[in-house]
Amino acid sequence: ILLLLAHLNGVYTVIFLVLLLAVESVFAGWSGGRKFIWESRTLWIPLAGAAVVVCVAYWRLLPDIAKVNREWGTDTPPTSVGYLPQVFTTYMGVGYAAFVSILLLLAGGWSAAREKRALLLLCGAIILAPILMSLQGLSVPTWTYARYLVFSLPWLLILMAEGIDWLASRVWHRRAAIAAWGLTGLIFVCWAPYVHAQFLAKKQWPFDQIAKFLHAQMQKNDVIVAGWSIGFTLSQFFDHPEAYIILPDEYVNRVANKLDAPLPARVFYVAERSVANGRTTPIRHFGQAEVTMYAGDTARSLLLEWREDLLRRTAGRVYAPFQGDYELLALLEERLPSGQSADHWRSLAERCRAQSPTARDVPLHLQKAARFFIFP
Repeated sequence: ILLLLAHLNGVYTVIFLVLLLAVESVFAGWSGGRKFIWESRTLWIPLAGAAVVVCVAYWRLLPDIAKVNREWGTDTPPTSVGYLPQVFTTYMGVGYAAFVSILLLLAGGWSAAREKRALLLLCGAIILAPILMSLQGLSVPTWTYARYLVFSLPWLLILMAEGIDWLASRVWHRRAAIAAWGLTGLIFVCWAPYVHAQFLAKKQWPFDQIAKFLHAQMQKNDVIVAGWSIGFTLSQFFDHPEAYIILPDEYVNRVANKLDAPLPARVFYVAERSVANGRTTPIRHFGQAEVTMYAGDTARSLLLEWREDLLRRTAGRVYAPFQGDYELLALLEERLPSGQSADHWRSLAERCRAQSPTARDVPLHLQKAARFFIFP
């Protein structure tokens, strides 16, 4: 249940368990199958209960999941399995951690092939998903495959556990238990830096604290302006995010036709943290993020204050997180000309985009389309 609630891809693990039950029932025959099903009720009854809980939990999320699936881009050629090494290092780490993991997986595979034949079904389940994805021509961004295949991680851990047991009983027969605990401790030591890095990333981007601050500070008509990725993450902390969180270009277009009308609303601009550089607007820092608050009697005064702060925030520097800032400066230049060319800001935005690691991973046939996504 916890696996399914953590990620919908956990359904693959449940399907695999159901497959095991079905195969065992078929091989047991009619009378033996009924007996087996009755004896395994402690497994399939919780699975049935989990199905009900998951349906209730995901019912409201399914429309948003379908929307994201329709809008999601791709950067891996269909039928390719070239992403598998990156998926493995995401799960098992690199360097010594990857070497130890490979050794244990090979030992587990050898044990499955030579002794515990039942584990061969587990090996088949591990390789089944990439094969099916290749046959179906599925293609998603390379760095996301680890999430889509996360249901196979428990199976890899089971195979590694078998590898530990096989090595401990064959290499250190007299002290097999001590050897098994030692190998388990070794793999945990190898994984520790990567687990720590995951918690460090959460500390550097404390979206829960940012959302709590915004809930406390926002008044009626106030809006949150952020790029797509930050806005998408923040949306999980709001009941109706579409009413509060918008992209920078959407906000500028919304107020562009009434620049001199009264504006009883503030803008909370959420972006990656930057050096102050003499900035005078109210700013709150949260790890690697910052929330800048803009206000004005009219839309014109607010946008002018915003532009002045962006000029100080960026200071003409070429830095990947500034891509959205320069795109916003280009939009503001078109709406409120100041004598600087909008193409100048777009040129700086393009140079910032080129420095982004995700941009370097985009293949040639998608680079043109990626440029239309101006607020990542």
